[in-house]
Amino acid sequence: MRRIATSSEVLTPASGMLTRLEIYGISINLPKVLPLVLVNLIWSSGTFAESFSPISPLTRFDAKGHLPQSDAAARAVSRGAPLIALSLGEAILLVAPSERQPLSLVEGGGLPKLWRLTKGICLSHVGLRQDSRTLLLAAQQAAADHDNRFGEDIPVAEVVEVIAAKQQEATMQGRRRPYGSSILIAGLLEETPDPSTKSNKQLFPRIYKTDPSGTFTLWKACAIGRGAETAMTVLEEKYEPDMDLRDALKLSLDCCRALLKNGGVRGEDVNNGKEDKTEVERSQQDGSEETGAAREEKEDRARVGVDVALVSSEGVALWESISPMEGILELVNRSDANAALASSKEK
Repeated sequence: MRRIATSSEVLTPASGMLTRLEIYGISINLPKVLPLVLVNLIWSSGTFAESFSPISPLTRFDAKGHLPQSDAAARAVSRGAPLIALSLGEAILLVAPSERQPLSLVEGGGLPKLWRLTKGICLSHVGLRQDSRTLLLAAQQAAADHDNRFGEDIPVAEVVEVIAAKQQEATMQGRRRPYGSSILIAGLLEETPDPSTKSNKQLFPRIYKTDPSGTFTLWKACAIGRGAETAMTVLEEKYEPDMDLRDALKLSLDCCRALLKNGGVRGEDVNNGKEDKTEVERSQQDGSEETGAAREEKEDRARVGVDVALVSSEGVALWESISPMEGILELVNRSDANAALASSKEK
């Protein structure tokens, strides 16, 4: 029988310290191997990185029960470009005011603000675009897998589960940070109003919003991004579930105006670097100068473009870079928008 190790092989005669171990004919030099093992264990536990960085590589609870990295990711979302969503009857309206005009040398590309996932689902994002791109691609992969397996479009609830699970997973793994973006999922869910009866199924609008922590909520109308509190105040005062397309567009326009006035759409972005005048400075001007200030504010609104999406039973209709933003009211006269809403009401 082959012996594994002897005392003469594993102990030094001077100090009696374990230096070499032979197992099944394989000799291991312990003084060289043990430091590597210890460094690997320390780094994998996060202790090594924490000793040199004030930011923990793990999303851990602090003394007050908060998750600092998740809170920081939520702040990144609150600084993103604003987005407004409204449900009306059997359709959903998404409005995203654009803050900057495209550069003259840029031909296109990038991640659009409003993204058509399937025929009846539209996605939008607020926060870091690079993080949003990863989440949107995960939803696109899930939609393709569902279509290949079942031959039908993925349900809106399943898309929400995929995105929220991916966001929540990032908060529980070492050496990863939470996604600094929030995704809004708009789609129509086909349900029976009263399960006890054999009534026909109807389409119900569903607006879901996911957070960097991985939680998601269902809304009738919501606003996210920079200046969301201002837009939510307007929505709470004027939103009605049974409003038509004209009223919904007017309400979204009121939200855009409130955002432009209170900094949700940054004035310096619209003015190409010019500083906005304060209310005190405007109050000190005479009547003619006030007319000039009003004209300047009107020009600011003209420079703001708006992206609009309408989700109905006919699919997802997109209109990009509508400028000035008052131009969204002209969508009421478009035949494609009215046809989509009329078809939803008939069904």
